[in-house]
Amino acid sequence: MKLVTYLDFLEGCEEAMNFYCYALEGEIISIMRYSDAEHMDVPAEYSQKILHAEMKVNEDYIFFSDVPDPTKLVKGNSMSITLLFDDISKMNTVFERLSEGGKVDMPITDMFWGGKLGSLDDKYGFQWSLHYSEKE
Repeated sequence: MKLVTYLDFLEGCEEAMNFYCYALEGEIISIMRYSDAEHMDVPAEYSQKILHAEMKVNEDYIFFSDVPDPTKLVKGNSMSITLLFDDISKMNTVFERLSEGGKVDMPITDMFWGGKLGSLDDKYGFQWSLHYSEKE
């Protein structure tokens, strides 16, 4: 079993997907646009928007979609995306990239348990928590 994060957008999905690909050093492995889905009733302006896309980051995946019905998506703070690192240099790079245009809630800080923690809201409104602990 794999757990996959799925990010929905009211607009700007493709821009966000490319940003995350850059920030996380991922690879976009598939993109399906609304125009690719026959018999799907969506507004004409959605024809080139993202119906479903997949990005691979190491052995994990993030899925993406533009949501054509704004009543189906409510932005809020009920979830965050957590990344676990065993390489502090990699954590610093990803933190710096994800925070571009966003808001740092807590800079990367030494924690009482011996690790490091940083959190931010990215420019698309998603919350990220980055954790570091040395390999044992």
